[in-house]
Amino acid sequence: MSAAVEPVARMRCPVCFSREIDVLLLHRAGRYYCVKCSYQGDVNEVRAAYARIREKYKNRTTRIPFEQIESL
Repeated sequence: MSAAVEPVARMRCPVCFSREIDVLLLHRAGRYYCVKCSYQGDVNEVRAAYARIREKYKNRTTRIPFEQIESL
């Protein structure tokens, strides 16, 4: 493998992923970065962003009655 090729992480960019764009993060010196949107972060920041995305869509597959929506 060439030294010019950068290793690809097994994680996707959380910013692009939330916009439904599938971009893998690249890894350099303990930091992950996205070539499409310039997102940068370490492992903990990326996983925290994934957790925020999951929290946002946690009720996506559950049916919420109209009465309950009004009380929110």
